[in-house]
Amino acid sequence: MDLHVHLNDVRAAVPLFTRDLSYVNNALIRPIVAYINSKKAFIPINCRVVKRASEFDGSWTIFDSGLMDDLSRETYEAFARDIVDYDARTR
Repeated sequence: MDLHVHLNDVRAAVPLFTRDLSYVNNALIRPIVAYINSKKAFIPINCRVVKRASEFDGSWTIFDSGLMDDLSRETYEAFARDIVDYDARTR
């Protein structure tokens, strides 16, 4: 599955104190939030998720098949790639 998302004029914030994010995840999410807030027009996100058809056997939802976890991981990696590319272009 190819996922193409265009985020238009978005703003993001990370709470100072939260129990939902670990210390490491909190540190990793901050560059992504800064990247989101630095873009004025739109942010394109392009990623691909590949799963075997057998992984959907017996699944009723995308959570049961693990598709949601895969989508989250691939979207995060697409953001991380865009940030690295953006930093390389601005230097």
